[in-house]
Amino acid sequence: MKLLIIIVILLVCGSCAQEKSLPIIQSEQLVSLWQTPAKFSTPESICWDESRGVCYVSNINGQPGDVDGNGFISRINLDGEILDLRWITGLNAPKGMGIAGNRLYVSDINQVMVIDIDSAKVIRHYGVNEAQFLNDITVDEKGFVYISDMLANSIYRIDEHTISLWLKDPKLKYVNGLFYQSGQLKVGTSGAILGVDIKDQSIHKLVTGFGSIDGLEGDGGDGFFASEWKGYVYRAMPGEAPVQLLDVTGAQLNSADIEYIPKKSMLLVPTFKGHSILAYRILDLQSK
Repeated sequence: MKLLIIIVILLVCGSCAQEKSLPIIQSEQLVSLWQTPAKFSTPESICWDESRGVCYVSNINGQPGDVDGNGFISRINLDGEILDLRWITGLNAPKGMGIAGNRLYVSDINQVMVIDIDSAKVIRHYGVNEAQFLNDITVDEKGFVYISDMLANSIYRIDEHTISLWLKDPKLKYVNGLFYQSGQLKVGTSGAILGVDIKDQSIHKLVTGFGSIDGLEGDGGDGFFASEWKGYVYRAMPGEAPVQLLDVTGAQLNSADIEYIPKKSMLLVPTFKGHSILAYRILDLQSK
């Protein structure tokens, strides 16, 4: 009887230890800086506004495809302080964001909302009736805005106040993360990072070996940071196998549409179902 009690105690204690550990596995390249309180509501994307020194966080606050008016945008600083939890409200399921001038562009299922940052008001929306699931956004140096449609293998572009289909191709399978760099659109898809030439729309593979990419950011040089929604973040260089930097699956978190700030060597990770933001320093890319 005593032996049975001891075995039960050991099993229970072992189970408790496992629950408490909830490991976040991170590379030696990462230093954990902070984690916000879990006050967000399904944070999907984070966008750095360098000129104002703040980050915007899109909150789905419901299901990713529901037109419910529950979505909102938050503002935080680089210390993880929540400046304004409900800065912009009345959206549906906001996801990717991009900044052009004093405008914040936000994808919202089948439309793109335009927010005047200074007045904190939605001033326009671009509806796309044929869009299935608009997701990430990036902006080029001319101010053209590119938006991925994950379920339609498509990318839209806002050009001189008009939104139109820019590229549709089977190679853009589950296209999500977008990042513009030097005349080329870097595109995260199912299994690969692609390069799409802005002028002729030619497509070629840069990095393979992923699952389905969610967030995609440049590292300030030739490399990338890419996230998989289920909880992984990778560092990747063109022509090389991706290297896993972060695994938050053990903590029952996700890694959605990440942000990287080269001047701060800072990686920001929205945890989606974890309702918080994680921040890390990248050691080998510290600014000098």
